[in-house]
Parts: sequence; C-alpha cells; structure tokens
Amino acid sequence: MAGLDPKISINPAVDKTFDKHRVIVVKDAMGEQLIRRWDKLWKPAQGNRPKAPVIYMTA
Repeated sequence: MAGLDPKISINPAVDKTFDKHRVIVVKDAMGEQLIRRWDKLWKPAQGNRPKAPVIYMTA
C-alpha cells in the first residue's frame, strides 16, 4: 500500500461520501508487499496467477 496515491484512489470517494472539509485522510504505509502475497486464495482479474510466495494464509 506504500505505492498507493490517496489523492487518486481514496480521497475522491471520501469527498463524495462525506463533507470533505471535515475529514482528514492520513496515509501510513511502508514495506510494499503486494496484496497477492497476503492471501493464499487471491486470484488475478485476468490471466494466470503469478508465482510468488504467500506470506499469510487465509483462514
């Protein structure tokens, strides 16, 4: 999530849903682990599943 730009991905939805003058969006991320490495059951929207080790298993 460190590569996520909140101005593009999160702030527009927050501004649309809430009063943008009363909400503060704070980004605190580091490490840059891909979502596909968090979840054993993750599947790409298209194409084949990339070969990468799984960090956390889904319960």
